[in-house]
Amino acid sequence: MRAATASANPITTTLSRARPSRVAVIYMTFGLAWIWFSDRVLLWAGLRGELSYWASALKGTAFVLASSLLLYLLVRRELRNVERVAGLFRAITEGTDDVVFIRDAQGRLLLCNDAVALTARKKSAAEIIGQPPEALFSAESAQRILDNDQQVMREGKVQTAETTLTIAGVTRRYLSIKLPYRDESGQVIGVIGIAHDVTEHRQRG
Repeated sequence: MRAATASANPITTTLSRARPSRVAVIYMTFGLAWIWFSDRVLLWAGLRGELSYWASALKGTAFVLASSLLLYLLVRRELRNVERVAGLFRAITEGTDDVVFIRDAQGRLLLCNDAVALTARKKSAAEIIGQPPEALFSAESAQRILDNDQQVMREGKVQTAETTLTIAGVTRRYLSIKLPYRDESGQVIGVIGIAHDVTEHRQRG
């Protein structure tokens, strides 16, 4: 049951590093440096008339080509960071039978592993992303989930609970661990959780 907590930190940390502002700052610095220094070179060269036009056109063309290459390299690097963390999440969560999920403040699934889908009698996690609890669980179970999520978000700390839930017409007992899901500013915007099916264990006990 350590999978969710292990995956939560690298996901939020690495995705937060993939910020558009960083790309923008690098691009702005490059653009301003190009303009200042290239204009200075043309001034020193003392070009006049048609030569000045062609030199300016060549400078602008070189800037477009160089800046396009820079943007491509920056965006590719950021996307690789995101893909690497997404791959890490899949490697961790798909190697367990426990259900791993992230829900927003309204209870909609933002991310989950295929174990969640299988529990809901679906083919894959992609089928249930964006779904609220009431679309997957019985009305009573969905309300219980929402109430518990709100408590976790309100208190802002990790909580462990054992509860009985009905999903796809099947009632099972789960031991779950939930923690607040925060944005870059630290504001709680949902919950991250992992749930382990303890039905058989409790029946044997």
